[in-house]
Amino acid sequence: MTDVGDPLHKEGWILVFQDEFDEPTLDPAKFSPYGLSHWKNKEEVKAVYEIRDSCIVLQLPNDKQRVSAIVTGMRDGLHRYGDDLGIDHHDRAFMNLVTKYGYFEVRAKVAKGSGLNSAWWMIGFENQKEQNAEIDIFEMVKIRNC
Repeated sequence: MTDVGDPLHKEGWILVFQDEFDEPTLDPAKFSPYGLSHWKNKEEVKAVYEIRDSCIVLQLPNDKQRVSAIVTGMRDGLHRYGDDLGIDHHDRAFMNLVTKYGYFEVRAKVAKGSGLNSAWWMIGFENQKEQNAEIDIFEMVKIRNC
């Protein structure tokens, strides 16, 4: 493995958010285990995960679980990319990390298997549907070999 130096100190930057995943559960002051929860039933979007060896391991334990995601900010109507999206229920808004600029770093491995999509997305905190934005830091889709 390549030496990454001191991951918590970068010259010219001030650290404002980090998680080393060294507790048995997610820190609710940083993350929610419900990804875009207002669009679906909460149980459909609740992350299934375990924390081991200072890593969060997101899982899809069965064929009914389609998404396993954690988020740092959420409010009703966020990421409304189409007029046909109806809000399933109301969730309390929270903004654990909402920033306009910054330096972001992650170390990640993607899942093995056909048809799985592993990604790190940054979704804008837009106020109107037309402001919808998404930056895909990485998105890997595993496609079955034919």
